[in-house]
Amino acid sequence: MDELWQRYRSFLTPVLIGLGVFLVGLIAVHVLSDDPDALRDRVSGEARVVKRLVEPDRSTISALRRNRDALEERVKDWAARLDQAHLALGTDAILDVVVSDALRAAILRGIDPQALAAAVAGPEAASSRRVLEPFDGDATAAGRALVRYETVRQDHLNLLRTSDPNVGFSKLLSDVTSEIRVRANRADVELPGAGLGHAGVTSVTRAVLAQRLLNLARITQLVDLAIRSGVRAITEVRIEPKLNPLGDDVFLREWPFTVTLRGDMASLRPVLAWLTDPANPLPIHHLELVQPPRTSPLDGQAQLTVQAASILVRPDAGLALDREEVR
Repeated sequence: MDELWQRYRSFLTPVLIGLGVFLVGLIAVHVLSDDPDALRDRVSGEARVVKRLVEPDRSTISALRRNRDALEERVKDWAARLDQAHLALGTDAILDVVVSDALRAAILRGIDPQALAAAVAGPEAASSRRVLEPFDGDATAAGRALVRYETVRQDHLNLLRTSDPNVGFSKLLSDVTSEIRVRANRADVELPGAGLGHAGVTSVTRAVLAQRLLNLARITQLVDLAIRSGVRAITEVRIEPKLNPLGDDVFLREWPFTVTLRGDMASLRPVLAWLTDPANPLPIHHLELVQPPRTSPLDGQAQLTVQAASILVRPDAGLALDREEVR
């Protein structure tokens, strides 16, 4: 045996080394990887999928690029339509937009400040008389409202930017509610409890400030229009649980609310027109028009319940369309 080894050592040595390397590699494969048979089957299956793929031609690629560009423009367009405060949370811009919306509805009867200023400066013009109609044609009252709007607006913006968000929101809610309640009393419109649906909101942090401000602005706009349209009662204003199952860093965030109005169809028609205006659409989850309970059809009264939502759109956020669907 020793003689054979000595004679064939130069041949057997590399053979044994190669066999050892092979065994070590085989052990490593079994220890560090999945079952080789299962892995081979999986690779074969993925290879078949790849082989079935068809490489698009240049015309198809060009069409896809055009569709992509068109869809991006549509996203930006609808973001601007649905959410006029679609800037990043925490910026001064979103505070300015939302606070202005709420106070314009409460104090200026929803009139644009520039249009109202022009009407106050020249109340004799026919266009000015139309603008001043919510103030019963009184240019002096409209002028006082405009001054109050500018002063109160700046005060609230400063408070929200520099103070605790709970303090800033509570003060804005109080002023908006007081203005709406005074106007409702003068118009003989019933209102529900204080707070325009926010009575149960006990604390506002910086993280939920945008949600609270957006809801307050949209609710105030709807209630303001209802009062000006002559509804008999605003029977309910309720904040619904937010619709944000995917977290805060998403393309679309929704905060729904419900408002119930009672009045004749002449008073509800402007509200319905505003809710469905294509130029300024409000996302509506539910809309119901029925006869109010415990009333006679001869009264001509109807009850309108609308569940809408204030939303925040982030056009730069991904839609996760490339994520594999889980069935």
